[in-house]
Amino acid sequence: MLNLGGVGNVTWIGPGTDDLLAFDTGPANAPLDDWCRRTIGASHDADGALAAAGRVDAERLARLVEHPFFSRRPPKSLDRDEFAAVLSAATVGLSAADGAALLAAFSVEAVVKAVGWLPSPPARWIVCGAAGATRS
Repeated sequence: MLNLGGVGNVTWIGPGTDDLLAFDTGPANAPLDDWCRRTIGASHDADGALAAAGRVDAERLARLVEHPFFSRRPPKSLDRDEFAAVLSAATVGLSAADGAALLAAFSVEAVVKAVGWLPSPPARWIVCGAAGATRS
C-alpha cells in the first residue's frame, strides 16, 4: 500500500502473518500543495497540469534525495514540515511550473528510495492519496 497524502507512507505486507513493514517514504502532496498556494493561488496542482508543464532540475533533485532521512532505517516517520526549509531553498528562482515539476519528481524519488528498504519487491501496488481533497 502506498499512500501519497501530505506525507507519503508505505505498508509492505509479506506472505507470513508477521511479515509487515510500514514507514513514511518522504514528502508527497503537502509541499506541492503549499507551492501551488504560494505561486498560483490554487489549493493543489489540478490533474498535475502545472508539474507536467515544468522541467525538473536534475541537480536540485539529486541534492534533495541526499537528505539524511532517506538513509535512516525504517520504521521511521516524518513530520509534514521536516523538509520545509530544504524544499524552500531548492525551489528558489524556479517558475511555478518548474517548482511543481521538481516537487512532484521529489515525491517519486522518495518512493523509489523507500522501495530499497522493503524485504522484497511488492507483487502489487495499491496506491491512494488525497488528490484535490477539500476540508470540511
